[in-house]
Amino acid sequence: MSEARDVQVSMDDLSNDLLDIRQQMRAAFEQGRWQDLADLDKQCRSSIASVAKTKDRELFLLLNDTLRFYRKLLSEFHSHKSNISSEVLQLRRAQSSDQVYRQMSVVR
Repeated sequence: MSEARDVQVSMDDLSNDLLDIRQQMRAAFEQGRWQDLADLDKQCRSSIASVAKTKDRELFLLLNDTLRFYRKLLSEFHSHKSNISSEVLQLRRAQSSDQVYRQMSVVR
């Protein structure tokens, strides 16, 4: 009976670890801590590998939730990246316009 309880505790630990990592990933993303996010991604992948070895149905449902989480996070990341790209493009255009204006001012 003790072995079954140990397995359940282990599965609960895996589940809690994965949920905790996801929360930490969300916080890192929202705070722009990209290196932390990369490190947490490695931890998450390791936890996923451990969960996959259990063949537990509830944990596999958690993996599906984690997949949805990753998809949403990636979508938000691409949106964030697009916004930053647009801002960089606007800055470059502004710098170019400023250079042209300065050159025109010198010519006069």
